[in-house]
Amino acid sequence: MGGGAILDLGVYMLQFQQYVFRGLRPINIAVNSHLNDQKTDESAGAIITYPDGKMAVVSTSARVSLPNEGTVVGTKGTIRMPDFWCPTQLITPEKTVAFFHKNSAGLAYQAEEARQCIKAGWMSNEFFLVLRRVAF
Repeated sequence: MGGGAILDLGVYMLQFQQYVFRGLRPINIAVNSHLNDQKTDESAGAIITYPDGKMAVVSTSARVSLPNEGTVVGTKGTIRMPDFWCPTQLITPEKTVAFFHKNSAGLAYQAEEARQCIKAGWMSNEFFLVLRRVAF
């Protein structure tokens, strides 16, 4: 992990809270972190305060296993999003709503092809190189 917990993992939690508070500018940010012997952040947490009493509490760690879940708590209830960086469901106390991203089923084929290439010891795949040339 070249960038530490914040760069490699924390960007997802920060993006999630920015999505929740769309366009609001924080009025205060309090951050704390733990550095390893190489002075790379292993874990970090922040409280981000917004106008009108809104607040985000975020944490990330490369040191311990944290739940990969985004939770939004508001005056009208709570929404939980497992795997919040690419969720397939929203969970409320009343129900669970499942959904799928457009074209997400195709990713399974790409993942399987990548797995086969890795098992074969290949560093590249001609099919993906052709796709890249066509796309760019």
